[in-house]
Amino acid sequence: MKNINLILLDDEPAYGKRLAEYLSGHRDSPFLVHLFLEHPGALDKAGSGDIYAVSSSLCALYADRLDMQKTLVLNEKSDQLPEPALCLYKYQSAENIYQELIRFCLEKGQKKPHISTGGKNFTTDAVYLPLANEENCLALSSLIKRKTDSRKILYLDLKQVPLPDPYPADPPDEKESFSDVIYYLKQYSDSTVSRVSSLICPGRPDYIRPPELISEIYELTQAEWEDFFETVRDDTGYEILLLDFGSAVPPTSVLTLCSRILILSRDNAWEQKLIASFRAILEKVGGQALTGKIKKLRI
Repeated sequence: MKNINLILLDDEPAYGKRLAEYLSGHRDSPFLVHLFLEHPGALDKAGSGDIYAVSSSLCALYADRLDMQKTLVLNEKSDQLPEPALCLYKYQSAENIYQELIRFCLEKGQKKPHISTGGKNFTTDAVYLPLANEENCLALSSLIKRKTDSRKILYLDLKQVPLPDPYPADPPDEKESFSDVIYYLKQYSDSTVSRVSSLICPGRPDYIRPPELISEIYELTQAEWEDFFETVRDDTGYEILLLDFGSAVPPTSVLTLCSRILILSRDNAWEQKLIASFRAILEKVGGQALTGKIKKLRI
């Protein structure tokens, strides 16, 4: 559902058209984009927008007519820019600009983006791999990629020793990770929505980079995990949040909140012993409330 009127003011026809098409055509985009390439006078035709994206070369022309609290400036060079506009480098990836617009709407208190999950139920799955070797991890990767053809999945690698990224994409230049999500959950809960959205890397499936230290995830309380789960459910449009713990036992606070605990194995004798040990741990810390969530899948 497109519920935000975005007025895009630009003076480069090819650039403006490509950016407008990307912002409007992005999966679950909340933006109804109105592109204006002829100046001055564009605002006379545009009417009132919820937010504005304006090339820096046009700022002087429209400065006295724009509400800078609702304006994102696409900076072409080191121009003198009006305050308090948010400024972005114009010639970066359209995906980065899209994510900054989403963040802008949330942080500036503008109309909240409506992000649809297609009317489907949201599930949070914890994954346990008795043997988190390369062969099994790649089999899991293949399984997830097949699932992305029909479901919107956000993947989070929380293994003790993450393998090289199996989901190559163009990540944010800052190389931010789940460590940043943890920081914002603990320090700035009101900004968590925008941080999560900006840290998602596109791929099959989309993903957030692993934390710098896996021990950080054990610092989160159950309430903070719940805040994260609710953010993904309500504000990103994903249908499945997949938490891959590899062969480690996930925090009880996470398992309590998860919809399912997926055990993926090849059913050999050694893996069966590891699974029995894992089940015994769950029985001890949570009883039937946890063991009842177990679903075994063969890979």
